[in-house]
Amino acid sequence: MKQILLKYTDNGDNDFETFLQINTHKIFNGRKFLNDDEVNYLLPSDKAEADREAISYAIRRRLFQRYFFSPIEEKLNTGATVLDIGCGPGLWMRDVGLDHPSSTFIGIDVDTTQFPPHDRHPSNVGFLGCNATHGIPFPPETFDFVHISMMCTAFTESQWYQVVRDVGRVLKYNGWVEIIVADLLIKNLGKAGKLVLETCMYPLIIIRPFEVFV
Repeated sequence: MKQILLKYTDNGDNDFETFLQINTHKIFNGRKFLNDDEVNYLLPSDKAEADREAISYAIRRRLFQRYFFSPIEEKLNTGATVLDIGCGPGLWMRDVGLDHPSSTFIGIDVDTTQFPPHDRHPSNVGFLGCNATHGIPFPPETFDFVHISMMCTAFTESQWYQVVRDVGRVLKYNGWVEIIVADLLIKNLGKAGKLVLETCMYPLIIIRPFEVFV
């Protein structure tokens, strides 16, 4: 079922913005976004975003020269249970899962359209569609390692507190939590840099009022 929504904006040009709403996603200026008021995630959910995310992951991998910073290597070699919150297409789990076949990796994400087919990831890697702000659907003390990467704009401040509390619930005693985020406090922006930032932020504000917690 499709619904066309026309939104008038009085920005001096008197133009119209067209939204195409299809079940759980909506189209805005040719890009597909999640259509859920409970989800604070700002970035698109389409192939172009998947390509950008893959490039970003490759850059971080090359920059860090490692998959994680926590001292969990020995446990992963002998067999650990790992949770990746906001796993997306599971690039991190795929690589770490291949290197540590004795461990089990479970990724959760609200956007299941990003999950790869069953034949495109290791057998010790699995995916579950869920919203972490509604609770992590596992018993207490399930995981040895919880990984959260590049999710700084995915949760509001109150949601971050809620998710971190729930991470503590599902984490085993002596387990590790690793959260990797980008530095959003961009410094020494020139004229061109300010223009780029404003251009990037404007459509996000139009799509949904948002809150960034740093």
